[in-house]
Amino acid sequence: MMEGNYKKLGLALSGGGFRASFYHIGVLARMADLGLLRHVDVISTVSGGSIIGALYYLHVKKLLEEKEDSSIKDEDYQDIIGKIEVDFLQAVQRNLRFRTFLNPLKNLKMSLPNYSRSDYIGELYDKFLYRNVLDPNNTVPIKMKDLKIRPFGEGPSFHPSEGNKSRKAKVPVLLMNATALNNGHNWRFSAENMGESNIDEPNATIDKNFRLKRAESYENIYKHGDFELGLAVAASACLPGVFSPLAISDLYDEGIRVQLVDGGTHDNQGIVGLLDKKLKCTYFIISDASGQMNDEKEPGVQLPNVLKRTSSIFMDRIREQQLSRILREHSDNVALLHLRKGLPVKEIAYYDNDHKLQSNTVLCKNEPSSQAFGVNEDAQNLLSCFRTDLDSFSEVEAFSIMSDAYKMSEFEFTRTNINHLVINTSLRKKRYQFFKIERWISSPIVDPHYKRHLETASKRLFRAVSLSPSLKIVMTLVVAVICLGIFINYSFGFIQWTREPIKKGNILLILLLLIILFIFYLSKNVSYRNPVSQFWLNGLPTALISLLLSVFIGIHLLTFDRLFLHLGRLEMLERAQKKSKEDLMVNPLSK
Repeated sequence: MMEGNYKKLGLALSGGGFRASFYHIGVLARMADLGLLRHVDVISTVSGGSIIGALYYLHVKKLLEEKEDSSIKDEDYQDIIGKIEVDFLQAVQRNLRFRTFLNPLKNLKMSLPNYSRSDYIGELYDKFLYRNVLDPNNTVPIKMKDLKIRPFGEGPSFHPSEGNKSRKAKVPVLLMNATALNNGHNWRFSAENMGESNIDEPNATIDKNFRLKRAESYENIYKHGDFELGLAVAASACLPGVFSPLAISDLYDEGIRVQLVDGGTHDNQGIVGLLDKKLKCTYFIISDASGQMNDEKEPGVQLPNVLKRTSSIFMDRIREQQLSRILREHSDNVALLHLRKGLPVKEIAYYDNDHKLQSNTVLCKNEPSSQAFGVNEDAQNLLSCFRTDLDSFSEVEAFSIMSDAYKMSEFEFTRTNINHLVINTSLRKKRYQFFKIERWISSPIVDPHYKRHLETASKRLFRAVSLSPSLKIVMTLVVAVICLGIFINYSFGFIQWTREPIKKGNILLILLLLIILFIFYLSKNVSYRNPVSQFWLNGLPTALISLLLSVFIGIHLLTFDRLFLHLGRLEMLERAQKKSKEDLMVNPLSK
C-alpha cells in the first residue's frame, strides 16, 4: 500500500471520571457495530478515558495474540465491548474511590513519601479491571512492558508503524496521558516507554522549563522497569484536589522526583497524542465526555468561587483551542462527540435607554438537535450535567450515558468521512445491555421518574435520598430529632461553659491545633529524600485522618451506597412507572 494512500484512524478518549468511561463504551460499541475498531491505529487517552482505554487494549491484545489476522472478525470486537460493558459496571459499583479508605494498613503506608491514595486506587484498578483479562488465574499486577502486542503469526520485530499497513486488524498504539507537576509538561505512558512527549520545535523557544528526557525502554531504567499498568492509569486519572500526585522517585538526575497528576490539566481530550507527527493519523474520532463549563447568571464573587470559576474558564479555553485546532487542520475527517452536542445556545437580549428589550432572548441552533440522533433534548441537557467522579454509578446512569454515546456516534459518523472507513455493511448490531434504556432516553417527553434519576446523577452526596421521597422524609425527621436532642441536652451546658474563665487546658488545646497547622505548612518544604521528616510532618497526620474517615465511609458503603445502587436499577425505574400508571387508572383526577 502506498504511503500517501494509507488511512490511519486515531481515537481520543477524554477525561471525565467514570462518566467519561461509560460514554466511551457507547462510542466503542457503535464503532464495533460498524466494523471500525479493527481500523484503529492509535488510541490516546486521558483520565477516565485511560481507565476504559487500558481495559479495551488488554482485550484487543488477547484477541490479536490468539487469532491470526485473517481469522479475526468484526464480531470478535463486538463480543469484547459486550463483555466490557458488563464487567466495567460491576467494578464501578464497588465504589473504588471510597474503597481506598477502607484498608488500615494501606492508610498507614500512605504516610511514606513514595505511596499515596493514587497508588492504592491504581492497585484496585489492576485487581478489579485488568489483572485477569489476559489470564483468569493471574495473581500479579499487569506491567506496562507486558502490554506490547505480539500478533499471532508475526515476527518478533513487528512494529505497528509499519506492520499495520499489511494487516486487516490493526495493532493499536496506546498512549495514556498524565501531567508532570514539576514542569507542567505532558507525560505519556505507552507499551514501549514512558516520559515526556516530544515538544514541537516552535514551542522549545517559548517554553523554558526543564525537560525530563523520555525513558525509551522499560528494560533499561533504574527501579521502574516493572512499572505497573494500574499505576499508569492512576497517574492519568489523578484528579488534583481529590487524589494526591503519583510519585516516581530516583529516576532523574538533580534530585528530581516526578509528581504526576491528571492528564486533563494539560490536554483533557487527548488530542495532542493523535497530532504527533510521527504517528501520522489521517482520520480522527474524538470522544469527549469531559466536564464543560456551565453558565452562571450571577457568579459568586467570594475568593473560593472566583478561583474555582477562573479554573473552569482556563480549562474551557484550552478545550476549545484544542478542538478548534484539529477541526481546522483536518476538517471533514474528524468526528467530534460530546455531551452537549445537539443542544441550543441561548442568546441573551439587552435593555436600551428606556429599559426595553432590543430583541427577544432566543435559542440559537447551529447544529441539528439531539432529537436528530434519537435523544430527548431535555434528557441530553441532564446527561451533560452528570458528575465526573470515580464513585458508584447506578445501572440507569451507566445505561443512559452509554446509550447516548452510541446513538450520537451512529448519527455523527454518517456526517463525516469516517463513514468511508466502513467496509462491512452487512454486520449486524449486537444487543448490548444498555439498549434497555433506549425508550426512556428517546421518549418525546421525559418520564418524571426517569428525570429524577438524571437529576440525581449530578449530585455527589445524598443520591439515595434524592431517589426516594419516602427516605427523604424519614432522613429529614431523623436529623431534626437528633438536632433537637443535641440542643436540649447541650444548650444549657454551652451557656454555662461560655461564662467560665479560660482554663489552661483550653489554651494548650489551641496551641496544639496551631502547632499542627504549622507542621502542615512546614511539610510543603520538606524534601522527599528526608523520609523521617515526611513521615512526621505530612504522612502520619494524613494517615490518621484517613483512618478516622474509614469508619464513616465503611458505614456509607454498607448502607446508603448499596441503597443507591438498588434504587438505581432499571427494574426499580420500570416498577415506579408501572405503579404511577396504576394509580392514575384508579384515580384519573390525580393527574
